[in-house]
Order: sequence, then structure tokens, then C-alpha cells
Amino acid sequence: MILDFVPDHVAPDHPWATGHPDRLFQGTADDPSRTPGDFIGAGGRGLARGCDPFFPPWPDVVQLNAFEVG
Repeated sequence: MILDFVPDHVAPDHPWATGHPDRLFQGTADDPSRTPGDFIGAGGRGLARGCDPFFPPWPDVVQLNAFEVG
């Protein structure tokens, strides 16, 4: 069995994206239109896409703010 467990991001349609956006890294409401590669619009705000320091952001995940989850 191969398991890819990555605890620092969730899918954009995860309930936290709209129900608990404070658990995710947020930008402004304008960020998704200004930098669509970096932010996804959800719940009237911009949520940061998950990324790796060596590659561009991934289009299918949003980044958890580990300091706020708990």
C-alpha cells in the first residue's frame, strides 16, 4: 500500500473553505482576479493555493494555516 498523506492542505470544495476559512491562508477578495494562479475565490475571499517552495501553486488544493487549526 502507498499512502500520500499531506496534512497542510485540503481540496477547495472542503467544508472548511466556506465554513471555517480562518483555518486557511487568506488573501483579499481581489486576489483571485489579480493572481488567479496563487488564489482561489471562496466565500467572498481569496484562499491561497497549496504550494511547494520550488514549484508553482497547485490548482486543486488550498493551504491550511497550521497556526489557526485546532
